[in-house]
Amino acid sequence: MLKLAQQYGVDQWAKMEASHLEVLKLKFTALMDDTLKKEILGTVKANTPTVDFQKRGLPHAHILLITDREHKPITPAIIDEIVRAEIPDRNKNPLLHQIVSSKNIHGPCGNINRKSPC
Repeated sequence: MLKLAQQYGVDQWAKMEASHLEVLKLKFTALMDDTLKKEILGTVKANTPTVDFQKRGLPHAHILLITDREHKPITPAIIDEIVRAEIPDRNKNPLLHQIVSSKNIHGPCGNINRKSPC
């Protein structure tokens, strides 16, 4: 009986992990579609995407994009239009401020900060 309960627990864990991987696959496919077909960053001439698994088995994606010469960001001002590292204004967009503040700020984690969202 104990062996069946253990197998049930393992099966449920495997189903959850498969579900997480399916969500990752869908989001990754949507990101690549936006980037390559919808050209949200300009015309991409070549790309090299990889997905690997970090410690604790968490998936992580790296994507190298080579854009057409006319779409390459060549000045700091152009790069600043594409890349942002700012917390949204709490008064103008409280929901987005709350999401970014609670999910996208990395700090000490583990034993140093047990309340860290990571």
